[in-house]
Amino acid sequence: MVSLYPLTFGPIFKERVWGGRSLERLFHKPLPPGQVIGESWEITDRPEGVSVVANGPLAGMTLRWLMENHAAELLGPAHAACRSFPLLVKILDAREKLSLQVHPPA
Repeated sequence: MVSLYPLTFGPIFKERVWGGRSLERLFHKPLPPGQVIGESWEITDRPEGVSVVANGPLAGMTLRWLMENHAAELLGPAHAACRSFPLLVKILDAREKLSLQVHPPA
């Protein structure tokens, strides 16, 4: 069994009409050519995108797999029964001002 270590994850890029290319310059993200990227999902376990470990012995494993096999180690024993990672961490690149965004609880 592999014990956990400081994990890094590969970003998941989301193309948006209001996006840009600033993530490349500001955060050195390797953006796909010719696309306007509005969001870089840094860590997520959602149906539309699951983070993948980028370093160490667990490289290539998904965050979902980590949650299924190491939830208590990731979130603490009180959350050992969690089936998915509870946060979505993302960086936005908006070329223009965005409207107010309200997200209902999931």
